[in-house]
Order: sequence, then structure tokens, then C-alpha cells
Amino acid sequence: MRWNKVWKFKKGTKIDQLQLAEIEVDTPEANEVLVKVYSYGINNFDLLWLSTSIDFPLGFEFCGEIVEIGKLVTQYKVGDIVIGLSNSTKQERRISEFCIAKENYILHLGNNLTFQQGAALPFSGIIATQLLEKYDFKQKKVLIIGASGGIGHLFAQLISNISNDVFVVSKPRNIVFLRSIGLKNFIETDDNDQWITDEKFDFIIDFSGKYSNQILNENLDANGKIITTKVNEKSIIRYLFSVFYNQNTDHFKLDYSKKNFELLSEKINQNLIIPKVHQSINGIENVQSAYHLFKERGIQGKLALNLGC
Repeated sequence: MRWNKVWKFKKGTKIDQLQLAEIEVDTPEANEVLVKVYSYGINNFDLLWLSTSIDFPLGFEFCGEIVEIGKLVTQYKVGDIVIGLSNSTKQERRISEFCIAKENYILHLGNNLTFQQGAALPFSGIIATQLLEKYDFKQKKVLIIGASGGIGHLFAQLISNISNDVFVVSKPRNIVFLRSIGLKNFIETDDNDQWITDEKFDFIIDFSGKYSNQILNENLDANGKIITTKVNEKSIIRYLFSVFYNQNTDHFKLDYSKKNFELLSEKINQNLIIPKVHQSINGIENVQSAYHLFKERGIQGKLALNLGC
């Protein structure tokens, strides 16, 4: 019998109320794998899930080693190092030493990425690659807000490979980091997150969720589109890429299908998307510290929780 250190994320629980427990390690179903986790990615949605009515069908993004497979699993074997999204329920999500994941929601690590970089990809990387597939950004003028964040810095890398007409709203302290991932055009904000430009854009993508449509429309081309996280809805779809039913705002539907995991894998193997890990927090006992650090903002790229190997 194996035992598992577990943090259970339950609705209505604050960071400091999370408790570390020990439970028996789960057994994978026929289409699942059991993974010894080496690292977890830290996301804002983890905290939103605790404090709001937003539901999400999957758990946390991870990187680890497969230690057991279900009888119907064909693409992976014991010993494979994989990244993915852990299985979960609407009632309970876990950060634990061992996690269960469905075969369709994992990928081989590959491409010489570290465990921490791998753990930074499954959630943020899927969103970034889907955006690129859904919208035609070629020969379009694009403004990105929040490009230094978890999703934003991955999307920025991808779009920089297909367009030279990409602008970024950024605080001065983030510009060196953003240049390192291929961005060149910057509109600086002040301490109050205010910015001014006469430029007009075909797409404005606000990963920060700070700005209203009214503000963003001031710099939107007549036929342009806004994609923004500025909303507070019950649905995770509407939270991440909201629907305002305005003519210039489109609805982006998240799709965690096997097809899109394979699309992410292609981008990784082509070296088009390389996650930047701002800091790795060591030890499963330090989950609360990791989320407190995340809430301080100023993170460039992603935070990872390192469980070791």
C-alpha cells in the first residue's frame, strides 16, 4: 500500500486554511495513468476555483513519471516522463505526490525541457496554441496586454513567429523579459496601469482582465476584435475568454481534446514555445507559500512547485 501527501482544494477554502493530509494512492482506471509528480504549475485559476462558483473539469498541470497504467492505455508506458492535466471532480481538486491523469490529457515531456518548464505548459500552453489556431493574426496589427504572464508569454512567443506588427502594453520592469521572448514594440504603463497610444489594432488581447471594453475600444480598428478576461461568470469558459455579446468581442471556447494536446506537442517540438519559469518553490509542504508568492504579482512567466524526483 502506497501513501500520498495531499492538499485538497475545496470551495470556500482560503490559502491559509488549506491542510496537508495523507491518503492512500489511487488506482488508475482503464484509460488512466498514475503519475509520480515531479512539478506542478501554479495558476491564478487555482485560487479562483477556491473563491468563486467557477467550475473546471480537470485538476492541476503537472510533470512527472508514469508508475502505473490502465489496461486500455496504449501510447504510454511505465517510466515515461509526461506533462498533463490531472483528473479531478467539481467537488475536489488535489495537489499531491501522486496524481491520476487520463491518457488523452498527457504528453511526453520531450525536447529537453526541465520538469518545471513541462509543468508550466499543459494549461497555459493549450490556451495559447488554440488562440493561434482560431484567429488569423497574419498581417494583422495586434496589441497584447498581460504578455509577461503565464498564458501571455507563451502566446507572445507563438505570435512573434508569424507577425512583426505586435505591440505590448507593459510596465518598464517587464520590458527586458519581453524582449527575451521576441517582442519588440512596447507601450509603457504608469503605476496606475494607465497607457496612451494613437495606434489602432486589428486585435486587442487582454490577458490581464484589467480593462473594460470601453477603454480597449479606443484603440480598436473599426473591424477589429477584442479578446479579454474582464468578466466574473460562473462558467470557466466565460471567465477566461468572456462573451459580452458586443459586435467586436468574440467568444473563445476552450477545448482540451487530444487533438489540441497534439497541437501543443508540435509547437513544443518545433521550439516555438518555451515556458519561462520565474521561480520554483521546493517541497509539497510549501503549497501555501507558492500561492502567496503568486498573489504578490510581478511574476514573469510561470511559478512552479517542485516536488523533486
